[in-house]
Amino acid sequence: MFVREPLERVLSAYRDKFTLNNSYFHKLFGRKIIQMFRENANRTSQAKGNDVQFHEFVKYLTTTKESFEPHWKQYHKLCHPCIVNYTIIGKYETLYKDSTYVLQRAGVSHKVTFPKSGFHHRKTSDLAHEIYPKLSEKTIHKLWQLYSVDYDMFDYSYPDYHGTG
Repeated sequence: MFVREPLERVLSAYRDKFTLNNSYFHKLFGRKIIQMFRENANRTSQAKGNDVQFHEFVKYLTTTKESFEPHWKQYHKLCHPCIVNYTIIGKYETLYKDSTYVLQRAGVSHKVTFPKSGFHHRKTSDLAHEIYPKLSEKTIHKLWQLYSVDYDMFDYSYPDYHGTG
């Protein structure tokens, strides 16, 4: 099992599902989010759902009673680490090192290697330090509460995007 810092994962899911050309998520979630949280939304936005803003997505997550979609569902609800006895739990932040270890443990490191990242786009972890400070500390805390079990279970620190910790 591999995990990622929960609020970075939320931002990554938002970027992947709402800022790219992903009409499935735009129709299924985007239209609903815009209708629920955007005052004076224009007809195009309401019809297409393709311009959800991050703060609207966060508001949806922190207020919805619906079951979360797997891309932003809490790990402890998605992968059931208290029920499944995972041998290894790796982290996205140390993906190359952890995946190399997994390949060694599986006895295939002489046949298979994990590729080093060839991507040159902006890292979500860097972007998080620009995006999250635009949200209030109260909003970040509400979002953290949704993922607090994952923070504890996988030894992540409380996110300090306002420099108060």
